[in-house]
Amino acid sequence: MTALTIALLAELFMGGGIVEAECRGCHEWEQVAVACTVRSRVRRTGQSALAVMTASGQYARPVGPPRMRLRHVVAYAHGRWGECPTWAEGATHFVTRRRWPAVEARWLTHLEVAESGRTAHVFLWPREG
Repeated sequence: MTALTIALLAELFMGGGIVEAECRGCHEWEQVAVACTVRSRVRRTGQSALAVMTASGQYARPVGPPRMRLRHVVAYAHGRWGECPTWAEGATHFVTRRRWPAVEARWLTHLEVAESGRTAHVFLWPREG
């Protein structure tokens, strides 16, 4: 295996584990949107996806293979390299609806509220300037 293949597999497993940990009970499009935040952060910061996903306090601790499902790895891959929902394009953060009031006044601007059966996420992008 080449180093590139190993890095790609590591990112896929880490990303799938994060999608599982963050929104396992959410709709598929919401899982894809969470993965889109990784893509947006990579583009914005220039860091690697693994560095973005492992940054302190940014994403939930990824689950391991016994709990990870293939659909979460696929959702990550779709959000990272495929099409992002238009309302989530450029979003770098998301919070649950419950935490939104605590974050609202900070440097983030509201982008979209995604409703799902278990929870609701508010997707955010950095305020310019």
